[in-house]
This record gives sequence, C-alpha cells and structure tokens, in this order.
Amino acid sequence: NYDFPGNVRELFHLIERGIILSIGGRIAPKDIWGNSDQILKPSHSSGSEDGFFDIFRGNPYPSIEDVEKHYILATLKRVKGNKTQAANILGISVRNLYRKLQSYGVVE
Repeated sequence: NYDFPGNVRELFHLIERGIILSIGGRIAPKDIWGNSDQILKPSHSSGSEDGFFDIFRGNPYPSIEDVEKHYILATLKRVKGNKTQAANILGISVRNLYRKLQSYGVVE
C-alpha cells in the first residue's frame, strides 16, 4: 500500500511534471519522481487491499483522468465513504466531488 502525501492538486502537478519531462510521449516513474530517493515507499499502515499504484500494473501510462478517478475512489474507500472528509483530503469542494462521482457513474 502507498499513501500519497498530498491532494488532487498536488497529484496533477506531479503528472504535469511527468508530461514535461517525458521523452517520446511516454511518462516513466523517473519523469514524475526524479531521483530514486523521491519514490514513494510502501505504507505499512492498514489500508485497502490494493495499493494506490496498482493502476499502473495493467497500463504503465494511464491517463490523467484515470489516475484522478482512481485517487478519488481510493480516498473515499480510505475514509469509508465519508464524502466531506474525502473532499477535504482531496482539496476540492463536496459539490465538485459529487460532480466527479456522477461522471464516474458512482453516485446519482
């Protein structure tokens, strides 16, 4: 399991960094994390069964939208569905969170 040390805005900044530093249109972990000492270490906290970066196993270059969706849903799972708490962690409004969940078909 991995704990992402930031909110959605910070996640987007990391992905933007990867896009800028990538070569040939493919983002590699080094494009996002730089030196190996910046790579996230596994979390030993009790969390979900699957780690956050499991999304990269089937597709090492997922879209920003896929990463955002995965991050939002993982955050919701971590806070046991509490949308207010999830929105606070993500750095977005509850209303914006609901809009995103509607676009994913998760909530009506």
